[in-house]
Amino acid sequence: MPQFADFLEILAIEGKDLFYKGEIAQKIAADYTANGGFLQLADFEEYEVISRKPLSFYYKNRTVLTNPLPATGGANLALFLKYLENEKLPKRPFSKEHALALFNAFTQLENAKKSTLGLIGSLEKVLGRNLQNNSQNNPSKTGKRGATTHFGIVDNAGNAISLTGSLGEGCGYFIDGTDIQLNNMLGEAALLPNGFHSWIEDTRLSSMMSPTLVLDEQQKIEIIIGSGGASRIPAAIGQVISYLTDYQLNVETAVNGPRVHLEHNSFNIDKEFLGDFTDEELQVKVTKWQEKSLFFGGVHTVLSDGKPLSAAGDNRRDGAAILGK
Repeated sequence: MPQFADFLEILAIEGKDLFYKGEIAQKIAADYTANGGFLQLADFEEYEVISRKPLSFYYKNRTVLTNPLPATGGANLALFLKYLENEKLPKRPFSKEHALALFNAFTQLENAKKSTLGLIGSLEKVLGRNLQNNSQNNPSKTGKRGATTHFGIVDNAGNAISLTGSLGEGCGYFIDGTDIQLNNMLGEAALLPNGFHSWIEDTRLSSMMSPTLVLDEQQKIEIIIGSGGASRIPAAIGQVISYLTDYQLNVETAVNGPRVHLEHNSFNIDKEFLGDFTDEELQVKVTKWQEKSLFFGGVHTVLSDGKPLSAAGDNRRDGAAILGK
């Protein structure tokens, strides 16, 4: 992608104004005006990035920092881990008993979202504090597969970045000379509970993206983690955090080990989990997957636990890890 490489070099020199006020914004606005689109140059010039404090909560003796409201991915992750915290995990990971403990946490999460309190109210109750909801529309969960990816970086000084980005459904429009495709979150059906074309102008859509940092007892960065996978993102991250902290699995095994997911009254189980469940036993439709699938996310992870730095890219989504000296 040589044009994208060139764009990044120029962006590093000129800064964000290149995109929002300069040549790139002007190209997009001109194309949209000529072809019946709605984006205008003022939309770019007046766009504002809002920096928010992360959602912070404890999972056992660790501090988890993740995406705050109005994004709802972090809220889902927090509830899942807090419910899992109350489960008695078996000593053996990936056993039938382990799958059942995860199922119980999932069930509580699904019930919380359906309760009169809703997702945010349930989380406030569990955390024992009020959360500031900056969303102007009703938060909802994403459900479809799209083009979401994640990367984490940590340097020798211990600085870390956890970043997730998404094309959503993608809109098919590439900015001339840049190799950049603009995203299309309005194509994500679950983000628009009132149907397509129901988006209200000047409101920020919710998101399931949940870039996350986990701090150890000394408040040092231990885990840099995130995932693609739409509605599967929060619990996929939560399961890997549990594998790393509750079972002390190495990062490769934790990331590429089996996972489960409960949604829409359907319990999906990776093939490597031992034991089988029946629909009658769990009172939901049970599906045992027979092959690795990106359905279960792509939890790219860096582990900094006092030992030599380790990292793993989820092979479900062709993840990769590079360790420098």
